Amino acid sequence: MAHVRTQIRDLLATRVTGLETCGSRVFKNRVKPLQQSDLPAINVSSGDEQIDRMTQNTPRRLGRLMQVHFDLIADADSDGAADTLDTIAAEIEAVMLEGSWSSALIFNVTPVSLTESYDGEGRKVVAQSRLTYEVEYHTAEGSAGSVLA
Repeated sequence: MAHVRTQIRDLLATRVTGLETCGSRVFKNRVKPLQQSDLPAINVSSGDEQIDRMTQNTPRRLGRLMQVHFDLIADADSDGAADTLDTIAAEIEAVMLEGSWSSALIFNVTPVSLTESYDGEGRKVVAQSRLTYEVEYHTAEGSAGSVLA
């Protein structure tokens, strides 16, 4: 069974697929440059994770707090790139509202930051924002593929 991190990343990528601005242009852990036809887009990736021991019994219950990044990418050659990024962020925040959906994988989900950058290093000038959420889930020690309720 896949690590719960993978399951959560897949779940959240599915959750933001079909939003008005990006539609099906949602990627997971993409590192290759995007083509013009791929923009605007969302790239979903997992970040750092903190793990805390919650119980002493065996197997121990582990509380995990994982960062999930939604990288919002737009064509910076067009006017209104910042507005496009803001629109995508608003769409994601609306579908990530706690209580508006449920998952047996996630104990809690909280937005924590939004950063913006522009990159002219490659062949395509892009505007990018990173919307970061913290996702809490629990596993038993040694069973990272199964979530505990």
